[in-house]
Amino acid sequence: MSRSIEVEQKHRQWNFANMSIDRDSALAWLGYASLVAAVIFQLTVLPETLNVKFLGRLVNAALLLVFSGLFLFGAMQVRVKIRVMLLYIMPIFVIIIGFVINLSRGIGFENVGYVSILLPYLAGISLPFLKRFDISRAWEIYYWIMIVLCGISVIEYVMVFSGWLPLSVHLNDRNNFLRGIVTIFYDLGGSTPHYRLYGVFFEPGTAAMLALPALAYSLIRRRLIGIAVFIAIFALTDSLGGYMALAVTFAAYLYICLDRLRYAGVIRFFAWTLALPIGAILLFFALAPVYEHKAGSALVREQNIIGFFSNFFGLILQRPFGFSLSGSSLTSVGDQGGYLGSNFMFYVAYVEGGVLAMIGYLVLSGSAAILAFRVILMPKGQSPAALAAFISLPAMLLFSFQRGSIFETVLLAFLYAIPMIEALGGGPARYIQRNSAKLATRDAA
Repeated sequence: MSRSIEVEQKHRQWNFANMSIDRDSALAWLGYASLVAAVIFQLTVLPETLNVKFLGRLVNAALLLVFSGLFLFGAMQVRVKIRVMLLYIMPIFVIIIGFVINLSRGIGFENVGYVSILLPYLAGISLPFLKRFDISRAWEIYYWIMIVLCGISVIEYVMVFSGWLPLSVHLNDRNNFLRGIVTIFYDLGGSTPHYRLYGVFFEPGTAAMLALPALAYSLIRRRLIGIAVFIAIFALTDSLGGYMALAVTFAAYLYICLDRLRYAGVIRFFAWTLALPIGAILLFFALAPVYEHKAGSALVREQNIIGFFSNFFGLILQRPFGFSLSGSSLTSVGDQGGYLGSNFMFYVAYVEGGVLAMIGYLVLSGSAAILAFRVILMPKGQSPAALAAFISLPAMLLFSFQRGSIFETVLLAFLYAIPMIEALGGGPARYIQRNSAKLATRDAA
């Protein structure tokens, strides 16, 4: 064994007493633990309903340190192809730079909470480049997290509307909500719960969005219990965006299934020429009544998008670095003139990080969409985790037009980044070549 290989192996091990721990494995498991913590403390209302919000703040601070440290241990030591740099890493860096510039213009104690917006992007440039971070294991962990969270949500929902579980008023940050044990319900007045399921999530649409990747994974892995649980979530949330995302994901799944059939080329031709147009027409007529029923919320989202494009040039000339980030959330930003709300995520990127962040967001979204369609059209050779990522990715991007998308959550780093990097030709991300590994290989030869 050459000396360089010995040095490499010694460098990657931490010794405590007589116990030897591989550094790369330890960092990978730190990443998996971060996935669990981030989902529970960032994407659910459990810190509120369990009255541990202070713990949520500590977890956010810890995750900020963890992802920054993983970036130094991982991404800073990695060589990547130019396509990965231009279409994945650079857009994320541009988003981070835009946000830091905007926040630094008026940083203070009251708006320090906005720093948590950096978490998904720091995770996105650190976790995928850890050598032993296993994307299949990450998807498996996320699947079981969602099985538990969605299962609890459905069980409490059934218990409440069956009269078995009394509700109490939820007095934390959501004064117009009711609480079961750990789930929330919108209060219609007089302690009457709304029929739409919120569960342990902030909104019905958010519940549908977070359940979608787990449903895609259930389809690829053919897990009937998971499919049943997540379909129940879509039905009980009654989210228009959820229904559209569900249709897009099922269409993508059925299309990649054609690859297993005889005469797949002929079937694909008829799918494009007949099934796709007919399916789109049927979907339109099926969702039109749902859209009319949600006239109020749908109109708000339409006005946000139209308002952004009609005032685009005036906005960027007036505020090239974004809106002043004041208060503890974007709700406080609404006092400034020209603010259009937080439903259209390309606009939200501009609000938080100005023109730079918006450009980075557009490039990252465009890259994700192109890669997803390319893999769906040519799915051969993809792992189950990659297939789950790409059949759900187009639908996840649709949520950008009505609420936060995957790019505002840690799901980007944990579930989608490695398949995107591999599709860009970066090779399996956990085997991306480091300088030290290259030196060891050369000396061994």
